[in-house]
Amino acid sequence: MDQYLLATADTAEWQKLYNIAQADKSHGLWENYQNIDLDTYEHMIVTIRDGEPASFQGIYNNGRWPSNVSRFCNRAYINPYFRNIGQGLEITYNNVKYTLDNYAQWSKDVLFISRGVQYDNAEISWKKFEKFCKFLIKNTGYNLIYDDRLYQCCVNNCKDCYQFCVWYDPIGTKEYLNIPSISKDEWQQLVAI
Repeated sequence: MDQYLLATADTAEWQKLYNIAQADKSHGLWENYQNIDLDTYEHMIVTIRDGEPASFQGIYNNGRWPSNVSRFCNRAYINPYFRNIGQGLEITYNNVKYTLDNYAQWSKDVLFISRGVQYDNAEISWKKFEKFCKFLIKNTGYNLIYDDRLYQCCVNNCKDCYQFCVWYDPIGTKEYLNIPSISKDEWQQLVAI
């Protein structure tokens, strides 16, 4: 059974896994893991499996959205050992379930996961994201909502700052949020940075 720790910069399990993440250049997002400042996160959750740090994922706002909203699974990372033995997806949905099971602990009305467009192809990325959302709903048992719009996830008005989102909104707050979103066609007209 997995254990979950709320990490600080001094947490040994965080330090061990973060060092692995910094050295892991086997994926296209490796640069995202070079300078994670835990002081900018509301929470950093480390998953321990079989006594080893298996993954980390942050709960993050840092002034990007209304204060009652946070992105989770931010800078999510799975230890390559667990990825290589085929446990990556299981760890992912267990992490999502843990975060949602402990919804009240995070003091937020709305939590969401975002994913950017890959290979500059919004349509294919949307189809993959929709499949991911259905997978999460099936495996966590939570009623998550999503659509095919791209939501602004950083301050710039560029392609990288708009991402697909899946929302956990148990009290019906999302429809009142003022988070800019655009269609896939509008996204295509933006420039990359």
